[in-house]
Amino acid sequence: MGKIKSGIRTVLLYNVFKNWHWLHLISKNIRPAIVRYCGAKVGKNVYFSGGIHIDNNAEYLTIEDDVLISPNVMLLFHKRDLRGFKKGDIYNKVPHIKRNVKICRNSFIGMGAVIMPGVTIGEGAGVAAGAVVTKDVPAWCIVAGNPAKIIKEIE
Repeated sequence: MGKIKSGIRTVLLYNVFKNWHWLHLISKNIRPAIVRYCGAKVGKNVYFSGGIHIDNNAEYLTIEDDVLISPNVMLLFHKRDLRGFKKGDIYNKVPHIKRNVKICRNSFIGMGAVIMPGVTIGEGAGVAAGAVVTKDVPAWCIVAGNPAKIIKEIE
């Protein structure tokens, strides 16, 4: 049964959630419901645009209330552990590190941003379009760039 449920989650995240752009026309609650079913913790009044890529380990995702996630955002929960990687090693045999991603209440993520594993987006924070977030974003700050850096503190 575990493999079947895992397969259903994969289809839901990679096909239905990401590519069915008309889902919000039926109800703005369908995308959050899909992500919850796949194991994520999703608060109230969370808006997911289309084209969002959520890594297949959705149980590592927590999104609090009143969050907006724009189109084509990537939320990643695993990466290769390159700390011990050396010349001659085979990259495909390097183990993965899995880390949580937390998006706190009243924050937003701009179009095409990439959120790397282990990142927390603080309350009221914003991630500009195209930013690559590799470190935590403090509350009430806006970050931009690759790698993302604070460009504004919200008063």
